[in-house]
Amino acid sequence: MKKIFSIFLITFFSIVVLSGCQAVKKKSEKIIKKEDDMLSKFLGRSIEELKNDMGQPSETHYSENGNKVLVYKTTKYTVLCERKFEVSDENTIIKYSSNGCI
Repeated sequence: MKKIFSIFLITFFSIVVLSGCQAVKKKSEKIIKKEDDMLSKFLGRSIEELKNDMGQPSETHYSENGNKVLVYKTTKYTVLCERKFEVSDENTIIKYSSNGCI
């Protein structure tokens, strides 16, 4: 009887943990999609339009291929959010990345 109860508890807690993991996964996928939708609207737009929407970048540097990279850093809940936009020679956004943005 004790063995059956132990198996039941293990099964029950396994189901609860797996359900929680699925909920976290769905929520994180939703946040990632929202971030991607927001940043992808800048592709093909000018650097001036980006600055009008996002403000002045935290820093600017150049990529290995020589393109300008604008970096925007913010902090939310003590987590650093870093968004990078790569700019072509024609001053249009050609690439972006996001790290830690929740």
